Amino acid sequence: MPRAALVHSVFQSMWFRLSRGGAIFVLIGLLTLAVGAPAWSDDPDQEDQPNALDEAVESLLIDPKFSAELFKDQRAPQKTLPDDEEAVAGDGGSMPAVAEDAEETEEAPDKASVESTAPAVDALKKKVRTALGVYYRRHLNTRDHTPWEMFHQIIAFGPETLVHKGGPQGEKVDAVRWLCDNKPSRGMQLMHLERGKMALRRAKGVQGHYGQFLAILAQRDIPRDFPIVVEGRKFTVEDLIRTEQRTCRAGEELTFKLMAFMHYLEPGAKWKNDRGETWTIERVLRDEIGSPIRGAACGGTHRLMGISYAVSRRKELDQPIDGEYLRADKYLRDYHRYAFSLQNEDGSFSTEWFAGRGNRELKDRKLQTTGHITEWLAYSVPEEHLDDPRMAKAIDFLATLLLEDRRAEWKIGPLGHALHALALYDERVFVTAENEALPMADVAKAAVGEGDKALSDAELDAIETAKKSAEIDEPDDQDAAASTESATRK
Repeated sequence: MPRAALVHSVFQSMWFRLSRGGAIFVLIGLLTLAVGAPAWSDDPDQEDQPNALDEAVESLLIDPKFSAELFKDQRAPQKTLPDDEEAVAGDGGSMPAVAEDAEETEEAPDKASVESTAPAVDALKKKVRTALGVYYRRHLNTRDHTPWEMFHQIIAFGPETLVHKGGPQGEKVDAVRWLCDNKPSRGMQLMHLERGKMALRRAKGVQGHYGQFLAILAQRDIPRDFPIVVEGRKFTVEDLIRTEQRTCRAGEELTFKLMAFMHYLEPGAKWKNDRGETWTIERVLRDEIGSPIRGAACGGTHRLMGISYAVSRRKELDQPIDGEYLRADKYLRDYHRYAFSLQNEDGSFSTEWFAGRGNRELKDRKLQTTGHITEWLAYSVPEEHLDDPRMAKAIDFLATLLLEDRRAEWKIGPLGHALHALALYDERVFVTAENEALPMADVAKAAVGEGDKALSDAELDAIETAKKSAEIDEPDDQDAAASTESATRK
């Protein structure tokens, strides 16, 4: 990274930390200035030819063809998410309340395919895929990166995710396979045995939430019979499902378990935890709807994602949307309107999550909040609303930010969620229109070519030096896991 840009990035970060009273982060900032900071690194196999990529990206960023309004017009006419007068009242409006009773409504989706020749549509598609392509080539490695960090690359790029074995120059291996074989990543292992049964650690660098690993596998459609090895014993994803069922606890965060159970279990599934308590998916969903959004991990976006996953999966299985699912569906529609009422003019979402309006001029913060909120929206808004200009503006904001600041040393967690937002939107809008999904490696090649890279060798060396000496730096959703705990706690 050019020194001027690095200085700007560091002091921007230091100002944010100091504004919260964290004077100790000044020392971390000065260390960063000296040696760089941990980040995803570009493929070291490629030669240093940044000019072609830089020119292509700069040309793309000044391309005038995209506008949110044109994007909507150049797809077949679709519905716009209705404005909610209560939601926009005052400073960001009131947060949606949980509906006690909801009436089922039928909305006939207006399905339409993308006009591939429409300039605004093509412009956004190219920008999204270029961003995905640039960052796909930046592989983590098993020496310097934790399992938790690998989760966030897998959530962005799916089963195709590769990591370097033993260091940034090592052999590329399958990231999902590596984690399921319980091999160490930065010296940490996800799983261990307790009284002969599989158990998972919840700790900084490992799992930030109970059920997180299984939820990652579910979202990337890893099959139930996929093998897992723990201390030499052979298991499968099925055993991991049973582990998470045994450890359901009322009053605890169940967000990630809900995603996993909706994916892997049959409708109407019932089980007992290790305390003899009876659980169902509906009970898990009810607990999650009844838990607060504000104050939850990552502004509550994970909780909204879990509830959305439950409703979406229910519809996918052609099951009735009634009971808890109907309550959840109404709750989500209210939150969609509320989220858009907090959107900033530049397409980003509130830097205060759902607490009210906010537009702090801190790129890291904007990536974190807009990445998470857009990820949830890209997954959950009804198909007929994907062309809403506000949705297109959010996607354009993220893609532009990631391309303009492609040399920034983004934190891996927020970066993973932002990239997942782009991947979800690409899948629902552009892939659906083309009726064929390209492997991510092919997307990367098409976007940035075979030999181009976004960072110089000197910049990569500085980053790798910092990785060896820096402490693990992980965002908000790891704070609750400061001390090691077992998912099979009593």
